[in-house]
Amino acid sequence: MRCFAAQATNELITRNSSSGGYYYILANRILAQGGIIYGVVFDYNWEIIHDRVEHSEDLKQISGSKYAYSKLGNCLREIISDLDEGRKVLFSGTPCQAAAVRKLAGNNPNLYIVEIVCHAAPEQRYWKQYLNEICKKYNKEISDIKHISFRDKTDGWKNYSFKIEFKDGTRIRESHKDNLYMKGFLKDLTIREACFKCNFKYPSESKADITIGDLWGIQMLAPELDNDEGTTLVIANTKKGEELITDTDCLKDLSIDEVSRFNPAITSSPSRPANRDKFIEDTNPSLIEKLERWTTPTAADRIIANLNRIKSKIGSIIRSK
Repeated sequence: MRCFAAQATNELITRNSSSGGYYYILANRILAQGGIIYGVVFDYNWEIIHDRVEHSEDLKQISGSKYAYSKLGNCLREIISDLDEGRKVLFSGTPCQAAAVRKLAGNNPNLYIVEIVCHAAPEQRYWKQYLNEICKKYNKEISDIKHISFRDKTDGWKNYSFKIEFKDGTRIRESHKDNLYMKGFLKDLTIREACFKCNFKYPSESKADITIGDLWGIQMLAPELDNDEGTTLVIANTKKGEELITDTDCLKDLSIDEVSRFNPAITSSPSRPANRDKFIEDTNPSLIEKLERWTTPTAADRIIANLNRIKSKIGSIIRSK
């Protein structure tokens, strides 16, 4: 097992990626060998699905995080067909999706599975409802959308934004701390119930060759790499995963124990929030109004947040000495 920090040298790749663009590097490596990529894209209705990519010019559509549980569609059948034809296949998805592909395809030497460090996945129905409501709010149609980014880096990687661009030039851009859809996700109100007890967490239950995600805590783990453009955490779990990686990929070797301190989603499921049932039982037909109600912090929440910030600052001072 190898754990390290990585980042694409091409600024355009990094800018269009959620973290350091390393998945793009891996995908290009497989395509150069005549392989096939399966990753998450937006379809024509801006729903989130898995799709098949065969050309490097199409990799941009699978770059960037998409926060809803994707539909696999016919991808499992197509993966088996590609493997039967002797093609190399790189699949990326959540740990549970990675496990499904592994169970179906086994340890085929041509199959490379990449799992994301998954906090949890919102249900697709919430994404569809939010998008419909936000379009209605701005007197737009779904077909008017030009581009969507859950991780826009205009204000930096750490303070990423949710952004929608429409064909007429209208833009909606909000910090992830303020955008209601992202708040619902990050507060674990809209995620799938199964995510509260994930059965596929690294390391013992992971079925992937490689695990990748944001290298949160970089300012402590690798401050010399902290340019706020995004850096990818890479964990090679299998020999085959290590073979796909080259020496030039590694910017800095890391300790998985240290990394896990700043990235608990690697090994742990989220805790079920106290107001989860109340959110689900809320009969308000507007998701936006529900999110406004249930993501607004209480006085107790604000006190706890302030105490956590103080604790974090004290910890940083202690570690720096």
